[in-house]
Amino acid sequence: STAQAEGMANRFLRLLNEAAEHLLAAKDQNRVVRDLFDLIAGELHLDVYFNYLVQDGELQLASSYGLDEKAERAGSRLAFGSAVCGEVAQQRRPQYIPDIQTCEQPNVAFIREVGLQAYACTPMMAGEVLLGTLGFGRRWSAEFRPEELQFLRTVTQYVAMAVERLRKDQPIELRAFLQHLQHAVSETWTHVILPE
Repeated sequence: STAQAEGMANRFLRLLNEAAEHLLAAKDQNRVVRDLFDLIAGELHLDVYFNYLVQDGELQLASSYGLDEKAERAGSRLAFGSAVCGEVAQQRRPQYIPDIQTCEQPNVAFIREVGLQAYACTPMMAGEVLLGTLGFGRRWSAEFRPEELQFLRTVTQYVAMAVERLRKDQPIELRAFLQHLQHAVSETWTHVILPE
């Protein structure tokens, strides 16, 4: 119903505001994504995240949640173009994989083995520079809704800005950050939740 859709839109907009405030205040690059995951996982019913950063010409797992030690070791490094995150990094385009357990594509082997049903991965960009990738997964559901995918992609943009700020040891220019937030909650974004 329209009332339910409006309620969802309002919850997501509040959560985006909280995420923006959290990332503006972040001090520790190693905790940025984990703390953000703690903030959004309940509302979006997320089970797993993987955050890869570009280091020495490959992707290295910077942080994750929902993996056992064996899976963390197996996924600790990725070449560009390998697995879903490696493809996202190489192509610099988001990927969304639903129905993972019935998907036979070679690139989904790792996320299938760790029990995911749906996975969404987005490149972390600072301008034209690739910082890494950030992916979120579910074990309980084989899909994400369009508004959830848009939310996760927007949050990933925030994370990229925060990581770049922390790497350079510089504050994000507040006005620019809030412009990004305004853009995220613009008419285009809300139409994903509230179609005409």
